[in-house]
Amino acid sequence: MHPTAFSRTFVTDLTGNLIVTLVNEVLSHGKNIISWNTSGLNPGIYLIVLKQGNKTQSLKTIKIE
Repeated sequence: MHPTAFSRTFVTDLTGNLIVTLVNEVLSHGKNIISWNTSGLNPGIYLIVLKQGNKTQSLKTIKIE
């Protein structure tokens, strides 16, 4: 990803519905830690998507009770 660039990190379900936006701001170069409280989330499979510049990365995650 680009150093010190506008970043958007969000979670969707597998049908593409937005669940929550975790980050929507400029992040500095290096390691950034994002916390996500899933206590109100139903068990299932979700995608965590990071967009920065013209790059997109996604990670599949599973919520288990």
